Amino acid sequence: MKSNDDPTYMKKLTIVSIDDSAKTILVVFPGAASGIYTFKVSGAIGSLNCPSDIVFIETLLEVTEFQPRSGSTLGGTLVTITGKHFGIVATDNPVKIGNNYCYV
Repeated sequence: MKSNDDPTYMKKLTIVSIDDSAKTILVVFPGAASGIYTFKVSGAIGSLNCPSDIVFIETLLEVTEFQPRSGSTLGGTLVTITGKHFGIVATDNPVKIGNNYCYV
């Protein structure tokens, strides 16, 4: 998996299902910054480069709510972030408040 902004960025997708009659593959994207990603399909017998103008994945991370709205400037406040399209692994969802990264 390569980001258009960073040609060295690679992530593996998890295949959920393949529908040969509909010519579709359903995958789980492991989380990344919002953006458009091109990809390459690889298997035991070879690989397929997908034209970036036809086949791509667009991620749109969306934060819909966060609570509480304020907390201590010394840290230690538990924050709940609600939204869509987060990765399923906590480390794929970095959180930064001000200049500080948070433990997820």
